[in-house]
Amino acid sequence: MFQRHLSFLFVLLAATFTFADAPYSRTFTAKDTFIDPKDALPAAQEALDLAKWKPTEFEVVSSLPAEGKESEKAATAGYDAIVRFSSPFANGDKINDTVVMEWYVARDADGKPIEAQAMVVLHILQNDMLVPRAFTRAFAKEGIHAFLMYIPHYGPRRKPGLKPDVKTFLEGARQAVADARRARDAINALPNIKKDRIGIQGTSLGGFICTGAASLDGIFNPVIPTLAGGDLPSLFTHGKFEVAKIRRDVEKFGLSQEEFLGMVRRVDPLLLAHRLDPKKTFMFNAENDEVIPTENAKALAKAIGIPKEQHYWMPGGHVTCAINLPIVMPIIIEKIKRAN
Repeated sequence: MFQRHLSFLFVLLAATFTFADAPYSRTFTAKDTFIDPKDALPAAQEALDLAKWKPTEFEVVSSLPAEGKESEKAATAGYDAIVRFSSPFANGDKINDTVVMEWYVARDADGKPIEAQAMVVLHILQNDMLVPRAFTRAFAKEGIHAFLMYIPHYGPRRKPGLKPDVKTFLEGARQAVADARRARDAINALPNIKKDRIGIQGTSLGGFICTGAASLDGIFNPVIPTLAGGDLPSLFTHGKFEVAKIRRDVEKFGLSQEEFLGMVRRVDPLLLAHRLDPKKTFMFNAENDEVIPTENAKALAKAIGIPKEQHYWMPGGHVTCAINLPIVMPIIIEKIKRAN
């Protein structure tokens, strides 16, 4: 049922793209702007110290989809180009250490690329990208450049035969937050982007990464965590479905529940959520979410300090709330366009 809803949304949101006039296929030079963050709270400062890396210049490679399967995939998904840059936290796996983003180009009424603001979009735990592409297509159709960033060990960042598990989840969380933050500087180096007008949105797993990346130095505007929450120890103790599976898999890797909860505590969004600007942050949650309980969503909203009118509640559960996307999407797009 969920996929049928999304198929309907794709028909509703789809735009026609021609690769011939897609943005430049070339290499650009970007520079890290995330530099030595400070926080008065010791726990927050410890988290920042774990998250930071040495600022440097790095290459950003934008390329048109290659012939064959890649071109067919791009035509189906609706993206115009692939953007690649190096992860600030390399772990020795060349495939995973290359961050990959699909670029959905903002265009005018004649279909020509335009200078416009941009959004980083982060995906859910599944590998099919149906949900994030619903967002990227809608953003691009409304004149907003959209970049679907693959989280570590997903899509083109996954080594052949690798199946994400507890180990890759824990290893990838820190790297994903850093990748998403660096993505902002990578996008800022590309053509047709309104400089420093870059926001971030993520759903479910992507919502946690979105919150973490935006909390580092508050440079994204707007910040839109969707189906996300805080207090990860509580979430992984009581959550269902994907969260419950991760919990069950812990012992396979020689970790006790207490060791595991200690590890997730170090990447809890609540540690840094107070660094977000409440005026620039908008949360969307499901009223009957089985994966992200309402108390976890409210805990994150409270830590950020966002007004109640900026915390939207959708009918349905973690999956079934997708039917509300045609109603929610215009609200999200309006928040993006008003950001400055």
